[in-house]
Amino acid sequence: MLHLIGQPLAIDTFTYLQFLQSHKAGQVTETRQITKEPVKMFASAQINNYTQRELGWLGIQTAEGKDGLVAMITIRGATQRYSDWYQDGTEWVSQQIDICNGNPLVNSMLLRIDSPGGAVNGAQGLAATIRTSPKPILGWGSNMAASAACWYLSQCKECYIENEFTAVGSIGIMSIYRDVSEANEKAGEKYAIIRSKGSEDKNPLNGLESFAGEMQQKALQQEQQLVDNARKVFLGEVQAKRTGLTEDPGGGIFYGKEAVKMGFVDGILPFMDALKRADVLGIQYKRGA
Repeated sequence: MLHLIGQPLAIDTFTYLQFLQSHKAGQVTETRQITKEPVKMFASAQINNYTQRELGWLGIQTAEGKDGLVAMITIRGATQRYSDWYQDGTEWVSQQIDICNGNPLVNSMLLRIDSPGGAVNGAQGLAATIRTSPKPILGWGSNMAASAACWYLSQCKECYIENEFTAVGSIGIMSIYRDVSEANEKAGEKYAIIRSKGSEDKNPLNGLESFAGEMQQKALQQEQQLVDNARKVFLGEVQAKRTGLTEDPGGGIFYGKEAVKMGFVDGILPFMDALKRADVLGIQYKRGA
């Protein structure tokens, strides 16, 4: 039976935040015996000796499998590169994966995803971390794994969705620029934009200048080329891992069995079944299968 572990200990808030922040900064401290003089531990991408409880302090819940731990890492909500008070960034998720790869107690990982995607910045880096992980990562989408989150899901060794209502897909990039020049003109508002000599083409899509201008049209064409090229990379990496996804799915969203049929995911599994499957992958990894 799989037993879930990972809730933070009832230590004082300052000590917990000090531990968490010092690790994110690469200055990891020992907390088994809290003293005024911190004892250095191993950094994340190397071998580390974190206990189950310490992994929990780092946001990594664990489950005791048949022959080791399954580490559970969560991506929830819109994604961004850097962490803030509201969510963990993709850089921190990558570091959590590194920690698990360096921890001898962990055999495999379960990446739990409920996200509509997010910023392009940092997306390819996290996708690469997932794809190149030495230990197997099983991806599991609950409510939604769309856009960048679909990219992350696709790079796992195996990936599944929770039920018929789980959404995946939304391949591609979207940028939005707002032209308020006409509205400002009707409101009687005027703006003076002064640019350095030699930088006359700086920030043409500022919204205050009409997009009908030659400089703005050129910038829009460049932006279109940028998002087109980004989509080629995005789709290429998804299809390289999801070999059953032979056709271009466009930018649409797909649900349940349709997503399975198209090749986005390997199947539909409830959470506990996905956890058990991750444990199997971990056992195979440990035995060198």
